Amino acid sequence: MTSPPRISPEHASVGTRQIVGRHAHLDRLRAALDEPGPRGTLLELPGEPASGKTRLLAAFREEAKAREVPVWTASGALHGARPGGGRPRAGAAPPVRHPAGAPDGRGGAGADLRAAFAAATGPGGTGLLLLDDLHAADRRSAQTLAALLRDPVPGLVVAAAYRPRQCPPWVRSALEGGATASWRLPVGPLSRADAALMAPGHPAASVDRAHALSQGLPGYAAALLREAEGAPAPDFQEEPVPLQVPGLDAELAALGEDERQVLDIAAVLGEPVDPGLLVAVAARSPAHCAHVVDRLAALDLLRPYPDPPHAWGFRHPLVRAACYHRVLPGQRWLLHTRAAAVLRRRAAPLTEIAEHVARGDCGSDPHAAADLAAAAHDVLPTRPDRAARWLRTALRLTRDPAGRAGITLALAEAEMASGRPWVSRTLLTDMCAAQGDQHQLTLARLAHSRAELMMGRPREGYVPLRRELPRAERVGGALGVRVAAEAAVCAVLDGNRDAVRHLELASRLLPSAPAAAFDTRLAVIEAFTAAYVGGIPAVGGRLASAAAVIDERSDDECAADLGTLTLLAWAETMLERDGEALRHFARGLRVTDRGGPRALTPYLLAGQAHAAARQGRVEAALAAAAEARGAARRMGNAPLAEFADVTHAASVARRDGSTAATPTPVAGAGGSPPDAGSWFAAMTARTAVRLRWERGDPAVTTELLLRACGGAELPRVEACGAAYWAGVLMDLALARGDTVQAAGWARTAEERAEQSGLDGQRGHALASRARLEAHRERPTTAAALAAGAAERFAALGFLHDEASARLVRARALGDLREWREAEVEMAQVRVIAQATGSRALLGVVVTEQRRVGACAGRQSAPASPGHLGLTRREWDIARRVAAGASNAEVAATLYVSVKTVESHLTRIFRKLGMTSRNGLAAALTVA
Repeated sequence: MTSPPRISPEHASVGTRQIVGRHAHLDRLRAALDEPGPRGTLLELPGEPASGKTRLLAAFREEAKAREVPVWTASGALHGARPGGGRPRAGAAPPVRHPAGAPDGRGGAGADLRAAFAAATGPGGTGLLLLDDLHAADRRSAQTLAALLRDPVPGLVVAAAYRPRQCPPWVRSALEGGATASWRLPVGPLSRADAALMAPGHPAASVDRAHALSQGLPGYAAALLREAEGAPAPDFQEEPVPLQVPGLDAELAALGEDERQVLDIAAVLGEPVDPGLLVAVAARSPAHCAHVVDRLAALDLLRPYPDPPHAWGFRHPLVRAACYHRVLPGQRWLLHTRAAAVLRRRAAPLTEIAEHVARGDCGSDPHAAADLAAAAHDVLPTRPDRAARWLRTALRLTRDPAGRAGITLALAEAEMASGRPWVSRTLLTDMCAAQGDQHQLTLARLAHSRAELMMGRPREGYVPLRRELPRAERVGGALGVRVAAEAAVCAVLDGNRDAVRHLELASRLLPSAPAAAFDTRLAVIEAFTAAYVGGIPAVGGRLASAAAVIDERSDDECAADLGTLTLLAWAETMLERDGEALRHFARGLRVTDRGGPRALTPYLLAGQAHAAARQGRVEAALAAAAEARGAARRMGNAPLAEFADVTHAASVARRDGSTAATPTPVAGAGGSPPDAGSWFAAMTARTAVRLRWERGDPAVTTELLLRACGGAELPRVEACGAAYWAGVLMDLALARGDTVQAAGWARTAEERAEQSGLDGQRGHALASRARLEAHRERPTTAAALAAGAAERFAALGFLHDEASARLVRARALGDLREWREAEVEMAQVRVIAQATGSRALLGVVVTEQRRVGACAGRQSAPASPGHLGLTRREWDIARRVAAGASNAEVAATLYVSVKTVESHLTRIFRKLGMTSRNGLAAALTVA
């Protein structure tokens, strides 16, 4: 230590900048500053590199400056301490020179330092000393710190940040031997929620990936997000990218030649680093390499790898990626070539050799292309990006047309699994146009169909399979079953009811194929198809059996057949098994997060959003819908992105009210729905029309919704949802006063519900009939029907639907003056509103509870609406309007649309001969 810090700080009034995930640390600092102890305070801040220790010390400094507390800062050693803010005290001590003598003895630097701090803080005062990178302190600095802590300055708070793995014994001894009150506050990884706060404006998928890959360390997460620039964070474990790692340049610059050489080799070999392979590639003695590795471990650049034993790894995978790109390109090529040669001599598995073959001298290796293709096949289910990279190299090395065709097909599969279906489609379009082996051509058409599906183009995916169906029927076998089954999936997603015919063909061909390989997938596809075209009661048992089989599979097995797991989850939510569906959606996403095929991620997220919304998990639905939208857009899947958009809007409407939802653009201008060619497009169009109607859009008509449904027979509506949509059409008819047509739609809802065999659809049919009976002023019937609907919805966990049915029942009971029973229903609705976080529903039920409470407290009945010629509903609306409520407020209170209120008002004005709301108020006052 050459000199103690200068005691001449200056104050700048700056508030504490926002910092996330470190509230406990800041609270402890504030407590120390508020009540400075007589023997000072030591705050130890141990943390991994990039954990944000320096940023935390900056927050400490800002906190002290805001309190006008003197601050000193140092990095690595105390002799670098300098004033960092705070108000200078009158009579502050001048800079203290480092005297001769022992640094930690009386009269040495420790005593002088203590005297300087004591003079600056003054009697009863407070000061803050911030020590960053204390692990780099030399012995003399540590001795001075020990002296300061043994005889502490009253009111002085010392905050010391360091890397525990690199902390030398002399620093540990200094920290442990003091008389100061000490607190150890580890600076650990951030939670996922804190990472999102740290990165506002970044897509949730990017934040999730950056948080996972950085292991929660904020410095690394920030580097990943800077590199991503709004896209998902790069997977540096698959493709090392040149990231700027905080502080790493300085660490590497201090390395000697031997350390740099061994670190370069370790970066090229990848993790885990096999010591024997490192020795062979380095061409140095084992003793020399072991000595260098020990030095790198002391610097915490390398650490013992947990498995296998004796292996080594980098302190963080991102450090390995950064080190890899610091190796000169020619040197990288040479090291990969050496590693491939050593591994071949060892007869290592192809999956261990392939990376070095692909990045080294593969041109002179006659087996390179075949080895890369074989290795890619092995890793494709779990590492599709790696497989694609190896296959691109193999394709470049292959000249034989037949060999190129096989590799091209495999590459198309890998590109699709990696989330690049447009690349896959380009490869397969050329392949399908060429004349070649018929078996390979069929495989190419199957893959081309899947690529089109991933891009939201089921019709284009259906076309190549229809060409293959005649041949599939003739040839049969496993390939024939695959063609027929995939044609059924495409047909459903295209809204084509020929799916049943294709499934029948697949079942006929099944005896000619290995049944075990297809039985489970066919059972899932049958249920998925039945949910759309009908026949649901017949498929429930087989779907449950298929789910049990899939549940027994490992994650790697699910990754190899992720399409079946995705279809299973969608079939379950369509058949009202939301609990099972959410579990399977979550498992599919876990598989993709661990490196599995990413092409199905948007379908998994969209399904998760759909099921979560129906279960009343609004926030989860909003998050999943937002992620689905981003993932679908990156995949070029516009229909699925629009479906996610409208799902998000519907969830916002349920939480905050219909006017809070952003108007969706998918229901096009002029009141015309978009082309509802595919199933997802049809669902999007219907939901968009419903949301517009709930907002009171005057352009929405029954005819508009019917066009989105395909016509009066609802041919574009899935069997598992037809009863619900018939109920929406009934509400539209009631809104314009057409009770005859409304009754017809109520009957349709009942018929479709019975055909589906689904309790939720039966509940919707009962709820529709209850609303109709309430409109007809038959409260006894309405209350009974609504009770049946609520019971069914409650059993399924359809919370919002249950609340809606209970509101209908409560109003009917109110009309019957059964106040106590009405209050019971209202109380249950309020519980649901609070459980789901629905502010809109809570507002409605609170208003209704007040109304019912007021009515229940009256000694006599209000004037009968009959003598004015009004129906009970018209009377209800008229009283609210006369009291000053707006149309939107009345609609929210009665849980109907604004357009319904407007229609009723038109009839009320006509019956009473009024033209204004003031006239209406006067008429009701007289009545």
